[in-house]
Amino acid sequence: MNTYLPDASVFLKWQLHENEPFQKQALELRDFYFKGECRLVFLEFAALEIANRFSRLPHLGRGELGDFMSFLPKPKALTARLVIESFELVRQAQTYKPLSKVSLYDCLYISEARREGAILISADILQLQSAKYFDCSHLHLKDFQ
Repeated sequence: MNTYLPDASVFLKWQLHENEPFQKQALELRDFYFKGECRLVFLEFAALEIANRFSRLPHLGRGELGDFMSFLPKPKALTARLVIESFELVRQAQTYKPLSKVSLYDCLYISEARREGAILISADILQLQSAKYFDCSHLHLKDFQ
């Protein structure tokens, strides 16, 4: 059984009623998870990213956020070790020009995916390029089937 670590934007595509790119694939991932056909890793700070996005959508309120959060896997706590490892990846990436703008948030996903032996799944090209650079299993959301 595959283990996936989706970034927050993938989880958001489960709820957003807009015409989101790659929403079909995100919903397929959700269905795989609910059928027990894969394992998902959900990082604690991704909950903040999701809440931030909800706060900017007037048609979604606190109740919808609570309902949505109850469907997600139990979040993995953000540890000091993970933050430090991610900080080091950012520093390493800065020495490689194409990745010089990679964020600490992207590297948090990469660090945890490597630790969990999970496949990072995202539609963020820079994040996926960084995952490749750091030898992290990764998949563009559009390629999920």
